[in-house]
Amino acid sequence: MKVPRRVIRSAGAILFGLAAVSVAAGMAMGFARAWNDERRAGLGSAEEYLAAQLRLLAGPDPMQRQRAVDQIYASSRPSPHGVRLGDRVAAGGWPYDQVVPVLAGGIRSSDPYLRVTSIMTLGELGPCAASATLDLLEVIGDPRDPADSHQFRMKSANALGKFARGDLRVAAALAEALSDPAPHVRWDVAEALGQIGVRDGPILEALGRATTDPDENVRRSAARALSQLR
Repeated sequence: MKVPRRVIRSAGAILFGLAAVSVAAGMAMGFARAWNDERRAGLGSAEEYLAAQLRLLAGPDPMQRQRAVDQIYASSRPSPHGVRLGDRVAAGGWPYDQVVPVLAGGIRSSDPYLRVTSIMTLGELGPCAASATLDLLEVIGDPRDPADSHQFRMKSANALGKFARGDLRVAAALAEALSDPAPHVRWDVAEALGQIGVRDGPILEALGRATTDPDENVRRSAARALSQLR
């Protein structure tokens, strides 16, 4: 029996999401263990440990950069065993200018893993990552190589949906991205537009057109976003 393509795509997306949740949970636990190891070695507080990871992320060693971005992302996830970086930054425990620019630099890395993890971490930081908005929009607006870059565009849309609520400029750019060649990008863009919550005429029209998208998941996401906005 031949399985319809849309079923395969949906199953693949679900498996990818479950894998991402599992990886994120494992990374959060890994951060707690790594910090405890460093603390026993005399490094000190979690803030000092994260500051050390930021220095490594900005450094020249590719392997150290990957490990550092793993630890920074893990620290941004809610975990009873770790320190949530977004809460620390939002509370003034860490200045924005130490965290967000380093992660924004990771977006422009030639290392795909470093790029996607930097994007995901910015999303977890929430509103305090707003200074990276243009960097994320630049990723979304560059679909020149869909086969390789659609994951970056998906994650950028997802990140903006988490912290750009009410931002007309972001919503307008995402509305244009509803014509992205990759259906998974259009799917995440529609979801983000519902989260951002801008009830502007052109944005509603773009979502209305997306309800007739060839991809079933995009159609559902667009319909859900419209129900959130109306």
